[in-house]
Amino acid sequence: MIQLHQLTPEQAERTVVEQELPAEMRRVGRFTALVATQDWCPDWHAVSRWLECHASNGRPEDIDITVFTVEYNKLDCFESFLEMKEHIWQNHFVPYIRYYVDGELVDESNSVSADAFVTTFRHSAAACDSGL
Repeated sequence: MIQLHQLTPEQAERTVVEQELPAEMRRVGRFTALVATQDWCPDWHAVSRWLECHASNGRPEDIDITVFTVEYNKLDCFESFLEMKEHIWQNHFVPYIRYYVDGELVDESNSVSADAFVTTFRHSAAACDSGL
């Protein structure tokens, strides 16, 4: 099932300082994602709808995914978060999704369907488990 959490301003600032989602957050479960976006983005609204629907309905039933979201245009650290996202993470689109398996970054994407999101974790876990 998907568990949703919003980054606090302090967690977002730490992410900027560390230039990565803090380790204890990446490792909160086997499968973790960070969705970095801006509140005005129509693609984010679509992703947000299926994330919330999955979280409230206990889906997917066979895999636990912790998802952290941040609408960084609402933060005091907006400029530094945007700069990090675009120059360190090299992504200029929203929403931007980082996928972690066992705390390690395994993939990145932008707007995706619920099926594609979950499939990314399944494929990445299979690759990690097989040693690829």
